Amino acid sequence: MVRLLLLTFILGGCAGRAIHATSDGSERDSRAADGWTGQDSPSQDQAGALAGMTWVMIKAGTFHMGSPDDEPCRLPNETLHPVTLTRSYEIGATEVTQGAFFEAVGHDPSHFSDCGSTCPVDSVDWSTAVVFCNRLSERANLQKCYSCVSDGAKYSFPYDCGVRSEFDGTKGKTIYDCPGYRLPTEAEWERAYRSGSSSAFFSGAITSCFLDNGATAIGWYSHNASEKTHQVASKAPSAWGLYDMAGNLWEWVNDWYQPDLGSAAAHDPLGPPTAQGKVLRGGSWIGSPGSMRGASRNQSLRFKALSFIGFRCARTIP
Repeated sequence: MVRLLLLTFILGGCAGRAIHATSDGSERDSRAADGWTGQDSPSQDQAGALAGMTWVMIKAGTFHMGSPDDEPCRLPNETLHPVTLTRSYEIGATEVTQGAFFEAVGHDPSHFSDCGSTCPVDSVDWSTAVVFCNRLSERANLQKCYSCVSDGAKYSFPYDCGVRSEFDGTKGKTIYDCPGYRLPTEAEWERAYRSGSSSAFFSGAITSCFLDNGATAIGWYSHNASEKTHQVASKAPSAWGLYDMAGNLWEWVNDWYQPDLGSAAAHDPLGPPTAQGKVLRGGSWIGSPGSMRGASRNQSLRFKALSFIGFRCARTIP
């Protein structure tokens, strides 16, 4: 009930103000059809020295997306099904920080600006998040994945962006084909979160939907966050070296929201061509342990800039 209320709250809106562990690949995802493929060590920022951004490379592979019927706190929009990602990709080791966002875009919209430059940028709508991704592409001399109204050397705020037509699927290419920086797809986000695990949290099982010691160890949520964000990478990382995938801020992904992911096997899923809201993943400082599970799914209207929403970027590895 709490998570359903939160989803309704996000769609209705309440305006917000405007490292790494390595592995030898010996672990396996017990649900994966072809096993866990592991990942390489993190690389430093490939888009120029941008506030110390670090990237984790995730190899192509198959995993199970969603949750089993007996997982505590689950909702009907988490149908368990196999997903194969055919392209390796890199994803930010942390949520984009206020410092990195300011350096790339020139302003900081964060409600929790007093938290500082190493805290995640919050109060960003979906278009503002992809403007940052475009800025990274520009710095790295890569083709941008998104087009915006008044696109060019400067963007007009409020931003109004969408996937570039050459990568929206209508011409045979999708967002996975874009060479630049972008938001991860929902499937990429969940594979990265799980980091080879098959449990509710990347660190293990969930014991309570409201107060959970496992949740406290890996993220900031309603029990321990004191109603605010916190410095990134200040909680335990996943086995693949990703921080704050659970808690701190909900994270935008590229996909439009669909309530039923289905049970059929999927390859490089994209979500529907359009819908009412964009997908949010990971839970936040205002959320419950149930929302911090790897399978938890939420949504918001793409123009909502709320104090409990942030993002991280990704890029397909050529």
